[in-house]
Amino acid sequence: MSATSPEKFFSVLAATDGVLVEVQRFPSGDTRGSKVALEGDTNAAGEPV
Repeated sequence: MSATSPEKFFSVLAATDGVLVEVQRFPSGDTRGSKVALEGDTNAAGEPV
């Protein structure tokens, strides 16, 4: 599967079992960045790494 836009890329990642995706956006709605982690991969505080 290939992604032709950032939105499609993030949706493909999010649809993958065991992958957590959080897209960060500017107030305008433009993508500012993203956080990607594996489900169950956490730090001492229980937060995704």
